[in-house]
Amino acid sequence: MTWSCSFSGPVRKHIPGMIVVCLLLWGQAVSAQTVIREIERVRALSVEDADRHIPVEVDAQIIWKHPRRYGVFIFNGTTGVFVSASKDSSLLKECRTGDRVRVHGVTSAGNFNPVIALDSIEVLAHDPLPEARSFDVDEVELSTVDCDWVSVTGRLISMKVISEYQSIMLVMKIRGHRVDVQVVNTKAAVERVSELLQHEVEIRAVAGVLFNSQRQMTGRIFYVNSADDIMPVQSPDADSVPRFCAIHDLQRADFDCREMVKTHGWVTYADGGDTFLRGEKTSLLVRMQNSYHVKVGDYVEAVGYVWPQRIGPAFRARTINVKERRGLPEPIRLDAEVPLAAELNYELVEVDVRLVEIGKSFGKSAGSQHTLLCRAGDYSFETRLPPGMDVSELESGAKLRLTGICHLTLNPKIRYRLDFNGFWLVLQDEDGIEVLQAAPWWTEERLLRVLGMVCGILVLALVWGWMLRRTVNKQTGIIQEKVAEETIHQERQRIARELHDSLAQGLAGIALQLKGCLKLVDVSTQNRLEWISQMTALLKDGNSDMQHQFSELRELVLVDDERTRDSIKIVQNALSHCSAESRSMIFDLRGGLLERMDLPSALQETLQALTEECGAELVIHVSGEISRLKPVVERNLLSVAKEAVINAVRHGSPKRIDVELIYTDFSVKLCVRDDGCGFNADQLPPVGHFGLRGMRERLKKLGGCFRIQSEPGHGSTVTADLSL
Repeated sequence: MTWSCSFSGPVRKHIPGMIVVCLLLWGQAVSAQTVIREIERVRALSVEDADRHIPVEVDAQIIWKHPRRYGVFIFNGTTGVFVSASKDSSLLKECRTGDRVRVHGVTSAGNFNPVIALDSIEVLAHDPLPEARSFDVDEVELSTVDCDWVSVTGRLISMKVISEYQSIMLVMKIRGHRVDVQVVNTKAAVERVSELLQHEVEIRAVAGVLFNSQRQMTGRIFYVNSADDIMPVQSPDADSVPRFCAIHDLQRADFDCREMVKTHGWVTYADGGDTFLRGEKTSLLVRMQNSYHVKVGDYVEAVGYVWPQRIGPAFRARTINVKERRGLPEPIRLDAEVPLAAELNYELVEVDVRLVEIGKSFGKSAGSQHTLLCRAGDYSFETRLPPGMDVSELESGAKLRLTGICHLTLNPKIRYRLDFNGFWLVLQDEDGIEVLQAAPWWTEERLLRVLGMVCGILVLALVWGWMLRRTVNKQTGIIQEKVAEETIHQERQRIARELHDSLAQGLAGIALQLKGCLKLVDVSTQNRLEWISQMTALLKDGNSDMQHQFSELRELVLVDDERTRDSIKIVQNALSHCSAESRSMIFDLRGGLLERMDLPSALQETLQALTEECGAELVIHVSGEISRLKPVVERNLLSVAKEAVINAVRHGSPKRIDVELIYTDFSVKLCVRDDGCGFNADQLPPVGHFGLRGMRERLKKLGGCFRIQSEPGHGSTVTADLSL
């Protein structure tokens, strides 16, 4: 069998393009399923491609493992990548640094460079970590250097233990650059790092980057596996004795800040981390980890490196040795009316101030620190108190004498010279506060409180007057409504009496007259029939034509009697309807039970008397939340229930009558059931003044539904359903 196909000219022109498109789609589909087996290819992916979750299978060595098993850095000898185990950290439970592993996963965009999202990992072998390449100082700010295994040399200048992350965070200085170093937290690591502070060290670590939410590099960090990867470097002057340099000679023109020196000073403040020394001409801030052995009043020798600052140099100490105990130093008087001098920076000063406000600052630590906003001369400044210090006895407006360490602040607009625009103080303890004059009772705060209370009273008086006026207006309106209602009620009662005395009585008289007319018709017909019968008897043997005429006359009398009766009955029915309408109008005008009680109570009071006539049990069920309905609705429902019960009592001989009233948000339903003899629902007798047929018409006008269900011997059910 041979298959052939031919294309027209226009279609044939597009065949090459269609083939190219199909090949491209096929190539993309094939490439989407291609497994990446090189770290370099993962790192080369764009953010969009990496986020497509391309399968990855690479062999490499673990060079760093997160202390909480959130991920690992792997390295193939030239390039590294981060493997994230955030979905299931238990995958890394059996892995350790140095393991050669086979990683199965998919690519992910990561937060800076593409990463591998781990699905499974297989340990192939365990080898020593590779030789780390030397990290050049020019690479500190180079964003392309990431996840690399490097060796870097610098001086450790600070340390902070972060227990909740099982890490020790270090700050290392590399030829003027400050970088972060993260070490796994252990007791041995803390001890070793503490010994190496202010020392030149070489570390083997993973070079990482700090970044922001826009995937931009913001700093450099090195991830170290353990303290064993931090090794001290023997500096050229390690065996030499550091030369002495007075505090006021530090950082002068001939001074090299890379040189380790020693200096002396009198301790004016110490908190275990920062120590302030008073020299011959100026003061110095000395920072050292765990310097709790130093007390205020000690004369000490500090060995370390100068730490350049804007106003004057500070000092990072490797050691602080107490040389002698001199006693507490006297503070220097700070006169707020005299321009500030650089010698006051880091100095223990005494100043008289007026307390403006007491504030409180909260940090992430458990404690809190109060601050005092003070005023001295033209300066408004802040005084920081030790954490937990009680300030309950201090009040705004008090005059205080403060003794603490002065920190000068610079005018940021002037950079070519030192221009001081203020200062702030740090107090050692509560002895640094002396109350010279208690706060006056009539303070600004109390004045504001009194003004607030007066304003509050005025507002309350205005609100009370407004509410009183509103209440009076409301009560006046209610009284007017009551008077209007009472007037309307009395007028309705008067009209009802007039209708009852005139229209109702007249209709009743007409009804009696019609009954008399029926009796007269009966008597007249009877007399005429008797006369015809007598005449027929006399002509028994007579003329047959006369007898036939009398027979026709008898038929005419009977027909005439029937027509007269029908006419009178029609008038009686119309009169009955008018009487019912008039009674309904009178009932509506007079109100009645529904003026004094709700519908369920009116049903109970009205129907109870009717059922007692035949000894039937009356049970009323109410469902839903009872609410008042429109008067015309309640009156018609009461009339339906009354008429239904009257019919049941008079014609059904029931033993039990159930009346169910159901309230909903949108309708009300009345159901009257009896267990009497029942009747044929298709033939309703016109019983009572209203009549069930009349009620069907009434409910139809109100937009309701009226149903009658009954069978002989099975009782009857009357249902009225109205939408609200």
